[in-house]
Amino acid sequence: AKSERPAPLFSFVFSLSIAPLPTNTYPHTRSHASSPLRLSRSVVACIRLVEQEARKETSAFFPPHHQRLFGPNSILTSSGKKHDIIRNMVSQALTPKALSGYTPFIENAIEDFVATCKSKGTFSMAEELREFLVLVSLRVLLGRPSSNQEVKEWLQDVNLWSRGLLSAPLTFLPWSNAAIAMRARRRLANRMRVWIEACEEDDASLLAQLKFAKYDGDGGQLGSGDDDTLSEDAIIDNVLTFLFAGSDTTASALTSAFVHLSRDAAVQQRVRDACRRGHEDDDRGGSQSCEALLDAVWSETLRVYPPAPFGMRLVGKEPLVVGEYMVPPGHLITYGFAGTLRDDDDTYPDPGDYDVGRWIASNHEDPPPQAEKISGHAFGGGPRMCPGRRLAGMEARMLLQRVLSDDQFEWELTPGQNLEQRYTPGFFPVDGCRVKLLN
Repeated sequence: AKSERPAPLFSFVFSLSIAPLPTNTYPHTRSHASSPLRLSRSVVACIRLVEQEARKETSAFFPPHHQRLFGPNSILTSSGKKHDIIRNMVSQALTPKALSGYTPFIENAIEDFVATCKSKGTFSMAEELREFLVLVSLRVLLGRPSSNQEVKEWLQDVNLWSRGLLSAPLTFLPWSNAAIAMRARRRLANRMRVWIEACEEDDASLLAQLKFAKYDGDGGQLGSGDDDTLSEDAIIDNVLTFLFAGSDTTASALTSAFVHLSRDAAVQQRVRDACRRGHEDDDRGGSQSCEALLDAVWSETLRVYPPAPFGMRLVGKEPLVVGEYMVPPGHLITYGFAGTLRDDDDTYPDPGDYDVGRWIASNHEDPPPQAEKISGHAFGGGPRMCPGRRLAGMEARMLLQRVLSDDQFEWELTPGQNLEQRYTPGFFPVDGCRVKLLN
């Protein structure tokens, strides 16, 4: 029997929109104060909106249950100066130099992923990718291999905690998913406190980078004992944020990439050939590197199925301008990347098509428009952009290159499955993208 799947939480296509808070009015909305007004379907409008956040104050908007699950010191839930201070220190653990230190842990996890998939032969790509990325996060976090017991307990509690993000906030019922998720959070936090205590400054681990990061801006104080370092609670809150980004959003994007590579044999073969040779030669004498083709696959996947499909902000003291509209202070604004990126045919011709070629510039053309902007939008955009986006992109490209260059990792989709996308969170096929290895 098929396992039960959660129903979609919202329509697939989003539009940039605003919804005034109950205590406010807005002259261009319908008569009911909470009715949203669709403002724009333009990618450029989204870009301009998030750029304004660098100059004008906005606040993150999350329901109280999500705030408790992520924690008050998460870069997702915090706002204002507090957010800036935390972001400053968290970003130090995700610099290019820091990422290079995590590479061996990612490579080892990828080899384990490949071996596991080959041993199974037929498997759910979504499930294997989720587990792979949770294990990567644990190895990067600790900077060392983990015992089987550590891995088992970590996977179990991460899954329970993550399930709570889409559950009704019934924490007063001990058997509810929300209450179970909060208990799992406490267990994860307790394990991390032990690991943080054991960290040394020269450890090549994410925990060590966070523990010994020092704020290098003006006026930092987060109650850590030292005014310029992250508190233990702040480290835990942001590790949990990374876990969500690593195990759900990155797995979502990678699963979508595998779905489309499975459906388009020509593109899959093209990327495979380039990965095996290091480049491909086109019919006009040009050349595309393996890295350029993988970047194109990743960019188009993020455009069609962005892992952060929408964002919500409370407008601060200054209004935000969206196209021809001015959004007043105190209003709640929702910008939907998922729909906007698939609906703007001015920026992306035939935007509903999955077309890797739109990101590949020939030797005779300029780079595709907005190519530098897309990855930022797929991970939130603006000053609140996910600082882990480079780690996610590095993991994804490394795994795709390893799999696509392997003659013994060719696959086909198993017949009769439902590949319709659902948000659970992150976009995943209903039946998980089940594949069968051919070799």
